[in-house]
Amino acid sequence: MTRSDAGARALADLGAAVARVSAFDATGLEEALRRSRAEVVIDELTALPKSPSEMAEAAPGDRKLRLEGGGNLQRVARACGVHRYIQQASGFFLRPGSGLADESEGLAVDASPRVAASARTYAELEARVLNAGDMEGVALRYGFFYGPGTWYHPEGGGRSGPSAGGPDHRPGRGCLVVGPHRGRVPRYGRGPDGPAGRVSYRR
Repeated sequence: MTRSDAGARALADLGAAVARVSAFDATGLEEALRRSRAEVVIDELTALPKSPSEMAEAAPGDRKLRLEGGGNLQRVARACGVHRYIQQASGFFLRPGSGLADESEGLAVDASPRVAASARTYAELEARVLNAGDMEGVALRYGFFYGPGTWYHPEGGGRSGPSAGGPDHRPGRGCLVVGPHRGRVPRYGRGPDGPAGRVSYRR
């Protein structure tokens, strides 16, 4: 799912079927989702800028897209009988503490204003997806991305490690609608070596 010509071309080049629709268009979302006959929805909705220096200006629009647009998508997914909804979440706004944190740790909603604002957004997303009624919800807490195409190392050549780049800093991410899948996983994270049922995070 995308709204842009560039996004549509990129998805088509990967062999995906492209739905041109806005997350704020609930009717269009439902039509696209019913056509896809998807059993699983992966919500990667973001409105990130091309440069981290522009994030303060972009933050309100990003929050609106994630919460309002994502809310539309989740409601439509339930109405269309989607079995599993996977929500992009955050492993980098966890509450401070000693040692490593795992996926049960809460988010830093009482931190400094900018961190707390982001943490509250992710907390709201997690609460929504993990209380999705008869549709299974998965909160996928992302770590850091680095290398080509990320904010901090657009040409690659960064240090090898999850702290070498930034959190999902690939501008203009969208929503993926995918096909049949089975199994039950309530929440998990993704670390530098791939996904795992239980993940520890550096605070």
